[in-house]
Amino acid sequence: MSDAASERERQDGALVSIEAQCDLAIAALKEARTLPEVLKIQATAEALRVYAVRIKAARAAQNGIARVIFLAEARVGAELEAAQARGELQRPGGDRGNQHTGGKVPDGANATPKIADVLGSRKAAAQAKQMHRAGPAAIEREVAEATAQDRPASRQRILNPRRPTPAPPPQAPAPAAAPPPSPPSPLSTDAPDPASFSGTARARLEQAIEAHKRRLDRELEGRIHAEVTRRLEEWRQEAERTVGIRIAALEKRATQAEATVAALRGRFPHNMFRLLLEAVHPDRWHGSAKEARATEAFQYLTDHRAALAMTPEEEAAKIAAVKREAEQREWMRRAAAMRAAQEAERKRKAAERRAARKAQQEPSA
Repeated sequence: MSDAASERERQDGALVSIEAQCDLAIAALKEARTLPEVLKIQATAEALRVYAVRIKAARAAQNGIARVIFLAEARVGAELEAAQARGELQRPGGDRGNQHTGGKVPDGANATPKIADVLGSRKAAAQAKQMHRAGPAAIEREVAEATAQDRPASRQRILNPRRPTPAPPPQAPAPAAAPPPSPPSPLSTDAPDPASFSGTARARLEQAIEAHKRRLDRELEGRIHAEVTRRLEEWRQEAERTVGIRIAALEKRATQAEATVAALRGRFPHNMFRLLLEAVHPDRWHGSAKEARATEAFQYLTDHRAALAMTPEEEAAKIAAVKREAEQREWMRRAAAMRAAQEAERKRKAAERRAARKAQQEPSA
């Protein structure tokens, strides 16, 4: 298969894919209800336009993307005018005081947002309003004419449509005469052939084309990197939030276990206390000189049994609390180690990406 046929097949496949994405964008634009949704669709179409230029898509595909951008821009203008009418955005001139308001200017907390805070510049807002006033019909007409004439759709042609030239009045036919030969006009010739350029001019043209391609590649890579970085950051924050909730629950349970252990600390286990009572029982020291002291000690231990000895249930609870405290501490240690390893891996990958981008930019520079 020849290179020309392969190029046509590649462009046809890209055209089908881009047209499908344009149809999805138009459908999403019709369903959008808020200004941020419309701005998101417009940004997506702008990224698709950069991709179409990079792969050298067909003119119909590029004009289809321009149609989405123009319609989204007109929708942005409509949303801005509606927001100003509702008082959600400042009108032209801002929130200034006058004789009716006593010359008071609202403070920063109560001031109405400006258009520049939403779109970044008043020029973009004015252009969006002009596209809204031009209407979708003018946009569709310009895109159709540009596609039929194999030229890029122009925003200026939508905002400043050319008026049809009036037909000249009929004149009497002039006597037939042979027209004098005229030199060919340079304006009527086709685009110059690069093969006719000099060697220096061809080299400059190739350098300009390569520089433009590199600029488009860097722009696309920058947008892709920014989107990937944003999503990774969202996933990292969600993971940290989940792990943080788990660690907080583990710390709470560990604190409860420590409180249980502290409450039972200093008391004899049940079996050890029984051995102690047997050791000082009066029957064991009957007839001995230490019988009186043993009787006194046995009586004291019996009277203060609740404060000195644990019941079997309390002893079992203490053993379970100590075991649970050890398990919670181990889980917390593992969670901290896992977070440290994830952070180190994230920093390592970020350093590798920065080094790769720097290596790609150095040869192009």
